[in-house]
Amino acid sequence: MKNNPEKIIIDDLSNGLYRTHLDRKNHRICNIMRVLFLRSDFQDFLTRIEKEAVHQTEITSKGSDGSEIKRKIWTIDFRKAPVLIREYVDEICESRYFSKNEGLTNYFSYISSFLLEQSYADSFANHKNKGGIFSNVVFIDDGQNYPNISKGFFDQETFWKVFEGAFYGDAEHNKKIKEKYGRHPSEIIIGGSKYDELPKGHKMEMSRPKICQIVIDDTTEKSELIDYINKNWGDIEMHLKSLRPSRKEKRITTSSNLLRDIDIFNKYQEYKKDGYKNPDVKVYSWLMKEPQYQIEIEPNTIRKIVSLLSKEIKEINTKNK
Repeated sequence: MKNNPEKIIIDDLSNGLYRTHLDRKNHRICNIMRVLFLRSDFQDFLTRIEKEAVHQTEITSKGSDGSEIKRKIWTIDFRKAPVLIREYVDEICESRYFSKNEGLTNYFSYISSFLLEQSYADSFANHKNKGGIFSNVVFIDDGQNYPNISKGFFDQETFWKVFEGAFYGDAEHNKKIKEKYGRHPSEIIIGGSKYDELPKGHKMEMSRPKICQIVIDDTTEKSELIDYINKNWGDIEMHLKSLRPSRKEKRITTSSNLLRDIDIFNKYQEYKKDGYKNPDVKVYSWLMKEPQYQIEIEPNTIRKIVSLLSKEIKEINTKNK
């Protein structure tokens, strides 16, 4: 694997995905995409996903006359795709970069695996279904940006019966509760698949939910929580007003200038390869004239951008910690 390529390649799908997530303030996802973009083997891996992680399968549907219609479509190979992606993600996590960015490690596997399977592999399959209504569709899920935030919806009466005992009972009361049910109420998870797994003998009435519990961890910032609520408010409002309970289960930033910096890196390498003694000065002039930018960035800043990206690329592509 070449640690310091002369050019950073970003395909159109990746470029569009990054810009979309950046516009939607999905900074954790952009942070993950930064690592992927700077991997020298990323484009090769995308080619491998397209070749090996999608396949044709036959589906049967009914015609207007009731006859059986069989046709072949491209879809994700759910046996092969997760294996390929898991191996690649694990390899990335072995890079020296993660030993210096422990906070990123906590959610890298979760987000990158979903991104590679649902946004990339799925779009490759859709694209192969020429003429299909989803042929140009790319799946984007804002929820993946918040692995540190979760929400649950509960019947108000049940919620307080469980949580009053968990948080407001005295030591003796808590001891009796644990003896009776085998565990303390604070250890009972209500929501998702655990919703019906209440202690024996406890009956939950199906009634209007009035409680939404949002759980965050210490990596969550105010701006991130506000953004999460704004994006999820429709879902929250719907569940709070529905007729039956739902059964769902350091500031994180990324450079908004990543794509610009990659252009700077590539241009710098191009001028350097062409033999210019001061490629930073040439890039300075190029930025001033380039219609897309027309900005002034001092040559010393340009050198710093190139140097930092070079260092980051080397760390991301190094297997040994």
